[in-house]
Amino acid sequence: MSTKAAVYCRVSSDEQRENQTIEGQQDALTRWLAFQNGTYEVVDWYLDDGVSGTLPWEERPQGSRLVIDARCKAFDVVLCYDVSRLGRDDFGRFIINLAFDLQNLGINIVSITESIDTSTPDGRFYLLLKAGLAGLDRARFLIRSMDGTNYWARQGVWLGGIVPFGYRKTGSKKTARIVPNEELLPGLGLSEADVVRLMYRMLADEGLSCVRVADYLNAMGVPPAYAKDGREVKMEDPIAPEGKRKKATAGIWRPSRIRNLVTNTVYKGVHFYGKRSKKPRDTIERTVPALVDPDTWQRAQETLRKNFLFSRRNAKRRYLLRGLVKCQTCGRNYIGSAFHGPGRKPKVYYRCIGQDVYRGPCMARCTSKAVNGELLEDAVWMDIVGVVEDPGDVLEALAEERQQESQQVEWIVREKANAEAALSNKDGERDRLLDAFRKGIIDSDDLDRQMGKMRAETEALKERITDLSGQLEAVSRAAQGLKSAESLLVELRERLAEPLSWEIRRQLVELLVSEIRV
Repeated sequence: MSTKAAVYCRVSSDEQRENQTIEGQQDALTRWLAFQNGTYEVVDWYLDDGVSGTLPWEERPQGSRLVIDARCKAFDVVLCYDVSRLGRDDFGRFIINLAFDLQNLGINIVSITESIDTSTPDGRFYLLLKAGLAGLDRARFLIRSMDGTNYWARQGVWLGGIVPFGYRKTGSKKTARIVPNEELLPGLGLSEADVVRLMYRMLADEGLSCVRVADYLNAMGVPPAYAKDGREVKMEDPIAPEGKRKKATAGIWRPSRIRNLVTNTVYKGVHFYGKRSKKPRDTIERTVPALVDPDTWQRAQETLRKNFLFSRRNAKRRYLLRGLVKCQTCGRNYIGSAFHGPGRKPKVYYRCIGQDVYRGPCMARCTSKAVNGELLEDAVWMDIVGVVEDPGDVLEALAEERQQESQQVEWIVREKANAEAALSNKDGERDRLLDAFRKGIIDSDDLDRQMGKMRAETEALKERITDLSGQLEAVSRAAQGLKSAESLLVELRERLAEPLSWEIRRQLVELLVSEIRV
């Protein structure tokens, strides 16, 4: 009498790429069955094509069907090409659990290439060994794969994923890289890279909010990445067969998208590979072409922070010292709060947010006391009024700073001119070295050594010139700020006799007060 058998075959997508097709397993099992002289009667074939061995049996299309049929006693034995076809998890638990469950149902496992039959004690023992070896093979494969991926990541290869807005991928496989996308957008005189630079300029130089930047880009008709590429996003839909379907995005810039883009370090030339991996792995820092310089990137971050601290968001009241009061005890911010006082009249206080959470150096709720808001604001404002009415010391300090800035500009310009002159002389040095080599005055080793030294000196000069140019820009911005401060103080001194709006008072506070410690 023939034994009823279920035949299970599986290949994963990785193994398919290595030409280990499921048809090869079917052919080997068919030929093996032909030599058994009718010992087995095949009830059904269970073929998981392109299914990972790391998935539990319940999540495999044909594997789950096999388990259901086993519980119905549809067969007496499971035939497979080798034990690794049953599972490839790190500890071999999928194989062991399946063998245990089938054993309880009176069903055995037979591996045709390994002479394993779980109807015998030896067969069960070897199955355990093979299950462990299958897990070991997978663990080693993952290590080799990760090492290879990390190597190519360190070489700057773009290994997949969505290319950041402002870049495009060039090359393929080991030559894949991301480069600035300078192709003009349809109907606009801007490229994606230009749009990114515009965002940073509006934040870093003009101090605008993400809302203003988003509104401007939408008004210009600049398409975001998803709209430009025609990509769709997944959404939950219980009607769809798999609970998922896709929909087109709104095709507009949102403030949150602007912020996420601006905080990405890739735009200053630093990309972190592996940062979003769900599995433990090394995060690799690598250099990519930058769209903005590090100084502009950092100033944009400072604008984001300032906008966050000073924005009203959902506040119902305006607080003159918002974002400026710091707790001396725990170092966290004081926030404005209003409580009902006598006669339910609102009474304003500033209190430390450390009173609500267990954070900071205290590792407990902060013990600092709330401060009467009216008294604190009046005290700070009186100091500001005193400075505005008699800004002699302040203006003198500002004038001194401007004088120092002008001296610094003179020194930087002179040093930059010297560095540029030295850089232009390097071409003459190179020509003289080549001429000496041609005349036989120096040999090839001397030429290589001198040329290497000259290249290093040239790079050092270029780096210094770039640094000096950045310093000149920074000094220029600082000088403009000092000039604006002087003009504002003079103008406000003339207007103090008139009632000042809350906005003017707040502007003065931001200009003259950097931090208040309580």
